[in-house]
Amino acid sequence: MTKQNLFFGIALFLFLPFAAHSQQSQQSQQDKQRSVALKSHTPARSPFYYDYDESLGKLWDDFMLVEKANSGDPTAEHTLGLFYLFGKDFTADTIKAAYWIAKAAAHNVIPARYNLAILQNNGWGVPWNPFEAYKNFRYAADHGMPEGEYVYGLLLTDNLTTSRDYAEAYKWIKKANADDFAPAKEVLDEFAKRGILKKIQAEEKQKESQKKSRKSKKSKSSAAADTSAPQPVYIDFNIDSTKGPDNETLLEEALIESRADPESVRVRLHREKIDTLVTASILKSLDSAASAGSPEALTLSGRLFDQGVGVKQDLILASVYYLRAARFDAPWAPMLLWDMVQRLEYFPQLKTKVDANDPAAMYVWAELIFLEMDHQLTDAQAVEFLEKSAAAGYSDAEVDLADRYYSGNKVPQDK
Repeated sequence: MTKQNLFFGIALFLFLPFAAHSQQSQQSQQDKQRSVALKSHTPARSPFYYDYDESLGKLWDDFMLVEKANSGDPTAEHTLGLFYLFGKDFTADTIKAAYWIAKAAAHNVIPARYNLAILQNNGWGVPWNPFEAYKNFRYAADHGMPEGEYVYGLLLTDNLTTSRDYAEAYKWIKKANADDFAPAKEVLDEFAKRGILKKIQAEEKQKESQKKSRKSKKSKSSAAADTSAPQPVYIDFNIDSTKGPDNETLLEEALIESRADPESVRVRLHREKIDTLVTASILKSLDSAASAGSPEALTLSGRLFDQGVGVKQDLILASVYYLRAARFDAPWAPMLLWDMVQRLEYFPQLKTKVDANDPAAMYVWAELIFLEMDHQLTDAQAVEFLEKSAAAGYSDAEVDLADRYYSGNKVPQDK
């Protein structure tokens, strides 16, 4: 993950409780990392050189590992799952890997819960389920796993599987940093760079002030009213906890990513509306950043074409930009794309362009099917659209089709 997109996507680190064979100088460290399901079959170091044949020992270890896993040993289940995942001593098999890691996770083995979350978050060997992944990441974080603390903190910045909470995110990422998880330090620096840390501190002061105010009011009213009786709680069902960003927020993020000073950006946004700020030079700079793969620039470009701000409205081109942004883990892009797809005018426009064999439209409709944002076509029809788009030289379709043939996703694997 690039520094540019540091905490707007999840850097997923598989937790590996075993180590490969290495020199004796590293042996003590490896003994701490090796799975307790395995034993060392390497003889003691001899002063005389002898090329030991370890194949029989490895074979026996693998046999015993399978035996222990089949008998319900959680550590062996997790280790066997990782062996299948990485093709260590066994033929690589993601489905079998997911099966055994899930078995260990059912026993609440903390690294297994974390690794299962990675598989669920990516749809590797199991159905894609970011919400179950969220629960497993949280479990790992709650039980002191630094990688879990880090990823759970990142999820709290996304506003996708759960409501955004920068203060809580900062708490968990800071905890991961205290546990010496190196990537957390970069995210904390990013919080400071974007002014989020100051915002958190200001909100904490405001909450403390409100808490004191409520306490004061309660003490004054306690003499006049009986507070021991149950009090009704009124819930506001009109609150939209997944409300998307406004245009100014998207522009601010894009400008800050272009290394503009955050304070000067906010002052300018306070004085002017986005319609006047989106000039020809801004659009040119935005297009350059988007071409370089900036998630923020791609998201903002999608919004401009989505709403026709500074450019002619084009829902299909907006979709392309949102899809590109999502590929770079932009947090807002999937939500904005979903909102746009729900409009009454969206699919009539998409169908008209597809009927005219527009390659961009065919690519977009195929991706909507793959992302399960639409169910009007079968997977086979979506693949056909993708192939037609790629045959027409549409680069996004070519890249996606190549990736699908490489991984065997929706098409027969053909590297």
